[in-house]
Amino acid sequence: MADRDSQSGELELVTDPDEKAKLEALNALRQTKAAMDELQDWLGAKPPSLKPSLFLRLHRILMDRISPYPGVFRPGPMSISKSEHTPPPAADVPALIEELCDYVNSHWQSKSALHLASYILWRTNWVHPFADGNGRTARIVSYLILCAHTRTELPGTPTIPEQIAAGKQPYYHALEAADQAFRRGIINVSAIENLLETCLARQLVGFFKTAGGRTDDISDDIRSEIDEAIQAAQREGVLDRDAKPILPSLERRGLVNWIERHPVIVGLIGTLVIAALGWLFGR
Repeated sequence: MADRDSQSGELELVTDPDEKAKLEALNALRQTKAAMDELQDWLGAKPPSLKPSLFLRLHRILMDRISPYPGVFRPGPMSISKSEHTPPPAADVPALIEELCDYVNSHWQSKSALHLASYILWRTNWVHPFADGNGRTARIVSYLILCAHTRTELPGTPTIPEQIAAGKQPYYHALEAADQAFRRGIINVSAIENLLETCLARQLVGFFKTAGGRTDDISDDIRSEIDEAIQAAQREGVLDRDAKPILPSLERRGLVNWIERHPVIVGLIGTLVIAALGWLFGR
């Protein structure tokens, strides 16, 4: 499956490819910083409240000097190449994004961080609220919610949004699976949850490598073995209770129960991740 492309017919403000690439890279950094600044404000809220204005603000930063409609919902129809889904009419977008926020806020206590992050990732792409920049905005809001629900700025690189941007085919397949379920009247974002869980595990392994000062000791072969083990765990539902962390500082952060609910993290890289997180939060 080739990269999907939003087609809205909007005018391009920047026609030089190199200049546009520079602006996109700069704006993406600014958008990420704005999202993490928002996270710091949210960490004191119980629980934080997701609002459409956040989508608009982050989109405005991302598309500044690139799109004629930065921080504004799309004014017209939209199509997505290489996708069976046709986004809803522009007139429905504000209400649909409001409904998305209501779903997240009303299920904050009852749903997992991965579910809510996955729901945002799917539903934002399904609505396609903007003329351009939908995927990037969906990914940063999804990541913000994942961090907010776990009550920490998750450590490690490459981050989940970076991993998805670097290899979009699993992401597109997961979105299509959720779209197909919704056409049957079902909300099922399990394929996206699996994708995010895998990306999160890799992100935390990346943190362990950096925190432990062992980057040179972990070869590409070992990284491949970790990736294969992660995928096997997703298929088999592996859970190693021996990897259960006993870290009061993590308990205070609200991470222990969340980690225990996710077999990829606890079962396969539990020892590495807990050591890394213990180093970070136990200082």
